Amino acid sequence: MWSGSRTAAVWRHEDGSGAASVNNLAIRLAETGRQVEGLATVQEAVDLRRELAAGNRDAYLPDLAMSVNNLAVDLAEAGRRVEAATLAREAAAHFRELARDDPSRYGSDVERADALVASLIENDP
Repeated sequence: MWSGSRTAAVWRHEDGSGAASVNNLAIRLAETGRQVEGLATVQEAVDLRRELAAGNRDAYLPDLAMSVNNLAVDLAEAGRRVEAATLAREAAAHFRELARDDPSRYGSDVERADALVASLIENDP
């Protein structure tokens, strides 16, 4: 069985390739119905990408925004809507920041993240 907690030591690469691999693993786990493991792994990808973005925001903010958005979607699908809404708001803020410099590339990401936030708030019990 995969243990997401092992990724911290194994997947730290300055070029971000480790975080990308962890993110891809999370997607594959979710696709195969291993939701719990997938959530832990996508959280690890977010943590790794937060570290990378802290060191070089311009280079790693797009990947961080994508991973945060992925985690928000996965949490929503797991019924953890409050956590999902918080992360969806964070992803939208990251995408807005990116869209200020490149609206044609990130504008649709802002719209998708905003739509996720709206759907989570709208359907909040």
